[in-house]
Amino acid sequence: MIEQSEPEPAPAFIRSTGSGQVIQQFGLAPYTFFKKGKQLEIEILFEEPFSDTNYVITAICDNPECYVSIFSKSKDRAILNIVRSRGSFEPEGYMNWIAIGR
Repeated sequence: MIEQSEPEPAPAFIRSTGSGQVIQQFGLAPYTFFKKGKQLEIEILFEEPFSDTNYVITAICDNPECYVSIFSKSKDRAILNIVRSRGSFEPEGYMNWIAIGR
């Protein structure tokens, strides 16, 4: 007897609610750890400010030993922290980020 698998769910589409223009901004930010530093603070300045701080921002590093977290957000900038999980090397590279909001 052949088992029938359940059908895959339909893709969910995410769109903005309400009216108004959606702003999308993105970029790359270089980073370099020195000696035994475990955390870096990277400031992202937006070319166009958002209308409020309810935008979303996400980021990822190009090094698997590092991760990114959001420290603070304002209309015209965000401060992101890059943390290295191991202290045995001095990673460097680029953080890729994208922010979407109104």
